[in-house]
Amino acid sequence: MKNITRKFKKVLAVLLILTLLPLEVPDPLQVLAQTITESAIEPLSIPVAPEITPVSQARVSRGVRITVDGHITGSQAPDVAFMQAINASGPNDGILVQVANAGSFTGHQVRVTGYVHIMQGHVRINGSNNTTPTPVQVLNSNAGIVPVDPIPITLEQTQLGFEGMLVSLAHPIQISGRIPGNGTQNHGIMITDTVLRANFNVPNPSSFINNIQDGSWIYVNRGHVLNFLGRNQIYSSSFNEEAYIEMTGISNNDRIANRVILRLASSAIASARAAEIGTQVTIEGHITGSQSANVAFMQSINAGGPNDGILVSISNASNFIGQRVRVTGYVRNFDGNLRINGANNNTATAVSHTVTNNSIARIAPIPITLEQAATGFDGMLVSIFETQISSRHFADGTRNHHLYGTNVQLRTNLSVPTGWFVFIHDGRWVRINRGHVYNFGGIRQIYSAVHGESALTTMTGISNSNRITPSRDQ
Repeated sequence: MKNITRKFKKVLAVLLILTLLPLEVPDPLQVLAQTITESAIEPLSIPVAPEITPVSQARVSRGVRITVDGHITGSQAPDVAFMQAINASGPNDGILVQVANAGSFTGHQVRVTGYVHIMQGHVRINGSNNTTPTPVQVLNSNAGIVPVDPIPITLEQTQLGFEGMLVSLAHPIQISGRIPGNGTQNHGIMITDTVLRANFNVPNPSSFINNIQDGSWIYVNRGHVLNFLGRNQIYSSSFNEEAYIEMTGISNNDRIANRVILRLASSAIASARAAEIGTQVTIEGHITGSQSANVAFMQSINAGGPNDGILVSISNASNFIGQRVRVTGYVRNFDGNLRINGANNNTATAVSHTVTNNSIARIAPIPITLEQAATGFDGMLVSIFETQISSRHFADGTRNHHLYGTNVQLRTNLSVPTGWFVFIHDGRWVRINRGHVYNFGGIRQIYSAVHGESALTTMTGISNSNRITPSRDQ
């Protein structure tokens, strides 16, 4: 009993001492901070979408890791593809890509990540940050084949840009040195260092390609611009024909031909041209110029074929240049040209119209030959690579000037206050950079207008003073 009493007294003494000590209550914020600091909490991992670099910018980003979107439009080798921007048009919108099984991507829209380097003379996206060929990382690929038309350019433009891009040559070229060996060879082209790299020995014995010889004039309807080890090439590949046909509508046999192959896509304007006179139609397209104060040139949004243009009666026509417009009216024949008119007669009457996009679109003239202008492309914005003046009209104002070897005439105003136009004389070779095909009273014309200069310059990038330029040193 004494021991229990003694122990109880000791417990009471300890409790008394504890009650006399100061009680420290920790700050709850400090406790929370210490808990968070000491806890092994993993940081949240939020995926970040890669920044997309335009192809034109990627071309100058040497040694930089970039991500680009684009169309694979062909293969240069089993593991090297041609790629161009989604809406490619300019000379810097193409590039090459190191990618495994390149041919399997032809026609696909892809997103790739890699490093930009100069490899074998051209700009290429590589999987590693050096020039050792390494497949890029393909982040996304839309397996469906997207229709992509070759961009019409001139042979001179192949030496200034368009590397990696799917192109056609708007004008015929002359072979100066065909290589007779089998397989893909470099064939010489007259008056240029650029070569045509293609396989002329095709399995089809009736193909035009088999009969190409030195001196032959040919059209390149499908090819890619490539610089390979310092040699500039038009590389007309025959890999993966099935995908090429679906993508471009141009077969291997027609990739090089004695004629121009155009994708003749059906359009509302083409249908209107085929309709009977007096048919009421509604069409939509771009106004690309004015023939007069109240008559406009109009063409389909994706114009390419010879029936994709028409004229339209519309008040203050030059105000609509470059705009996308929908019109309703009647198909009529005015002095040999088809025109959509507001009334079902030949009294010029403004159509009913709606502007669907009033911003000035960038529209390049379609390169054609004078032979093509003689039979089609009415109402369309075009360019003519080269022609020779046979008889200049020296009166002031817009006049018809005759051209050698054709019934097509150049209708334009050469009476300008300044510029080289005043020096144009009979025999002069000129390049028509901007004009419209027009039929007036049975006379076929390339009508190079000066109406609405500001809008025409914005739309085409070609000023009035440059709408016609010299094509040879004279």
